[in-house]
Amino acid sequence: DIPATIKDADVDKDLPKSKKLRLKIEGIRPKVQQAIHQQGVMSVKINNFESFNKLVEACDFLVKLYESLSEWSKISYTMAHVAFSEINMTEFHSDIDKLKNKLNELSNFNDNYPILIELNTKILDTTPFIEQLEFLAFGKMQLRHWNLLFEACDRQNAYHNDITIEELMNLGILRAR
Repeated sequence: DIPATIKDADVDKDLPKSKKLRLKIEGIRPKVQQAIHQQGVMSVKINNFESFNKLVEACDFLVKLYESLSEWSKISYTMAHVAFSEINMTEFHSDIDKLKNKLNELSNFNDNYPILIELNTKILDTTPFIEQLEFLAFGKMQLRHWNLLFEACDRQNAYHNDITIEELMNLGILRAR
């Protein structure tokens, strides 16, 4: 079963369960290949095992989906709870790019799942701000620079040393370019 929303997903429980299921399915593969080979030797076609291949694809999709949800959970936690000054922006950007690529693969397989649409939306809401975040992270911002930036965005006295990416987004600082 694929959860409808990100909140419905229990990644800690379902990711290991999906990986275990994938291992079981892969354990059946030699028997399936042997049966196909035996059919070839006897020149009969009883079963082409199309459903097995669909099962393998569905299981791979499920594992990649839960891995993507796990990665998003880490990114989301970083954005909401880790001070901006403590984030390795190169690594953060790389993590988002990897997740975007994985989501593109999943969308190519099947993009009808609401959870996949929700996850794509969350990434698309974040990616436009990567460039601004990198400018801020690599710009050697001092307290006076931050205060000037916040004043220019009409958010006087909103800056604090432990400000997070989520706060920067919510305050509209990143939209100001």
